[in-house]
Amino acid sequence: MTKYGTRDGYSVEVVQLAGTSGNHDGQWLRVRYHGYYVADVRTVTELEKYFPLSEVEESLTAAGFRWPASGRRWEAWRGTK
Repeated sequence: MTKYGTRDGYSVEVVQLAGTSGNHDGQWLRVRYHGYYVADVRTVTELEKYFPLSEVEESLTAAGFRWPASGRRWEAWRGTK
């Protein structure tokens, strides 16, 4: 499970759900605030409902990660320097 956070208490983790009702199976981004469940979203764009993406971007850059060029899926990989 991959987990990232913001300075003001939000965290995001990639979760894999299976056997759920309502077509909720597959890979989701789980949003939490100070550890409490907020929402499951499908795209990085949907995260902007909860916090500015620049806050997470700074955190990822500092850790040596970068956003995918497409921005459509939550996939981080080691940046090349």
